[in-house]
Amino acid sequence: MVKLKIMNELRPSLWRTCRVLANEPRLQLIRYLVEGGKSTVASLAMRVNIPPNLASTYLRAISARGLIQAEPKGRHVYYIAMPNVNVHGTAELLNALKHAFGTEMKNKEIIHYTTAFTHQRRIAIVKALQHRPMQPAELAARTSIPMTALLRHLSKLSNRDMAEVTKEHYRLAIPNNVYGHTLLLAALN
Repeated sequence: MVKLKIMNELRPSLWRTCRVLANEPRLQLIRYLVEGGKSTVASLAMRVNIPPNLASTYLRAISARGLIQAEPKGRHVYYIAMPNVNVHGTAELLNALKHAFGTEMKNKEIIHYTTAFTHQRRIAIVKALQHRPMQPAELAARTSIPMTALLRHLSKLSNRDMAEVTKEHYRLAIPNNVYGHTLLLAALN
């Protein structure tokens, strides 16, 4: 039982990771760590203009997703933007975030792409579409998602450049930026 719990802790789901990333202050914390290197909770809280206890909570959530690591030193905890090698896909996602920050992609745009995958049903839809385009009825049957919910999720994926509709068939779309493309590949794995 303990072994199973440890394995689950080291395999965070993409949709939960995206929920952590789809938040302006948490994304700003990662941005500061990527740009400035190792930093304390208090220093990061001041830069993001949030209370230290909230910064600590946010940093623990990001760390639990494997995107940053904590290094306790005396009374302080330092965080650094370094992927947890035991968590599948975090190196690629962190590199994509670094690329997005380096190309001056705004947080709002990063969040726009991130919210494509903040629900497990959207990941199931993308996986179903990876082999071929499908009509909504076939996609609903294949994913067991009710039609109303399916159409809502397809709309979200389309608005996030991850899917498109042609002649009543939905198919995957490839985002034209490294970050969006990396998220799509993560969803397909």
